[in-house]
Amino acid sequence: MVAGCGPSADDVKQEFDVEVQRSNGCSEASECVVASAGCPLGCWVLVNAEFQARVEAKARELIDDYESGGSRCDYDCTEAPMIACSAGKCAPAE
Repeated sequence: MVAGCGPSADDVKQEFDVEVQRSNGCSEASECVVASAGCPLGCWVLVNAEFQARVEAKARELIDDYESGGSRCDYDCTEAPMIACSAGKCAPAE
């Protein structure tokens, strides 16, 4: 990365996706919650409640890094879906 430039949207999304993947395991839907994210990471993600604070802190850190290079974005968010535990992962209910 060039000094003074923040990471790209793709870079922060990729790093955030790794964090979400390691935080969304479940054995039943009651373990899952909606964690807030923000542009450019998406409005929300579904994770195990045990990791919600960590995931939201990572989102804030990544967004701050992204914006440190002068990039900004904003979009309207949709309401989070009903939550299920599908194949051992927190996921939108079908």
